[in-house]
This record gives sequence, structure tokens and C-alpha cells, in this order.
Amino acid sequence: MKDLIQVYALGEKKTRETLQTAPWSLLISLGLSLVFYLFNLLVSRLIFMGAIVGFIVALGYAAIVAYGMSIYEGVLNRGKPKLVPSRESLKYLSAVYGIYFILMIARLITGIGGSYGNIFFALFFLLNPLPEAIYLDQQRGVEGLKHVLDFWKRNFFHWLLPLLIYLGLQSLLLTPQGMIGGILGSDIVNQMSGFTVIRIGGSWDPVFILRQILSLLFTGWYMILRGQLYRILRGGSARKRAFMAHFQ
Repeated sequence: MKDLIQVYALGEKKTRETLQTAPWSLLISLGLSLVFYLFNLLVSRLIFMGAIVGFIVALGYAAIVAYGMSIYEGVLNRGKPKLVPSRESLKYLSAVYGIYFILMIARLITGIGGSYGNIFFALFFLLNPLPEAIYLDQQRGVEGLKHVLDFWKRNFFHWLLPLLIYLGLQSLLLTPQGMIGGILGSDIVNQMSGFTVIRIGGSWDPVFILRQILSLLFTGWYMILRGQLYRILRGGSARKRAFMAHFQ
């Protein structure tokens, strides 16, 4: 319990320091959601292209997620964004699309809905630290999946509690049906990684829009927090963290 409290306290401190250096980083999730929204508008006009639209959507979603990873990597490691796509964005794209493709095949084989939906619900949690493993530890492919499983083994409660709190608070803003629908819906990019991007769309009711904005700002804060928590937790033990706490 002491280690848990120390990790969260240090993670909150580092998150606060990051936001003091780059307060605009709260807007990253909002910006990415706008990009998703505009991309979906574009794709909706390409429906006449038939089956090739599926490939475009898959590649587009993976590219947006990879771009988001490159931005968060810049913020967490240097306090500066990489707003212009770089070579690192392309590296992240190959990693994201590779896993996306595997899960897309799995979805075609198993279907989704009913008991099959539980598979992707489990994957949402199981692969949740994967974005940080990709953009902070440069993990790829099967080794990346092994790394995530090992991370869960060593840091189960440290990672799970903030995730559950985040999902709970988001449920208050977006209703539980909206959150569960987002996890079990058609967006397999988010299912495979837990990369927290909430789409803009649906009702134009002012209250709904305000809830969406608050949700996205909270998501921006949470993404910085989980990045800092990942950096604290990776490759360390409770004893090592207790020792290093004297120097931080």
C-alpha cells in the first residue's frame, strides 16, 4: 500500500510538472478527436469505392493513433510536441497497424457481440499499457505483447486502479452505455491498445457537447498521468522505487 501511494504521488507530481511546462497538452485528445471526426467525414464520402474503403479506414485510424503517440512521446520526454509527422510516427504506424491487422483478422473469425464481445472487452484491459510500451519503450510485435504481459504481472494494481477510476468518471460524463459501447464497438484500434481517444459525434445538444469537451480534457490529463506512471513502473520493483524516492 505504501508503494502504491508513493507511485501515485510521484506520478501526480510529474504530471503537474509536465502540465506546467506544456499546459496545452490537455488539448491533445481534443485535437486528435477532431482529426478522427474529419477523417470519418472524408471516409463517408468514399463509400462508392467499396471494399478498399476498409483498408483506408484501417490505415487512417492507425496513422492517427501513431501520430498521437509521437505527440505524447515528445511531451513526456522533452516537454515539446512533434506536431509534424516524423520518422518516429512512421515507426509507430507500423507497430500499431501490425497489431490492428492481427485483431482485425481475429474479429472476422470470431465476430463481435454477445459472448464474443467479452473477448474484446478483455483485450481492452489486457493490452491497455501497449501504447506506452510502443512510444516510450519502442516495443514492437510479439516482444511488445510479452512486455505488456510482464508489465501487468509486476504492476497489476498500480495500473488497474487509475484505469478503473478513469472509466468510472468517464461513465458519469458520457453514461455507462456510451463507455461500454466505445469499448465493444467497431473501433478496434482503441480496443487493441486502450489508447484513449474519444470520438466527437452524436447529439449537438449543448449539454452533450460540454460533456464531450470535459471528457476530452480529462482524457488529456489522464494520458499524461498514465505516461508518467508507466515511466515510474517499468523495469522497477517496490524496493527499487523506495530507494529512488529519496533522490526524486
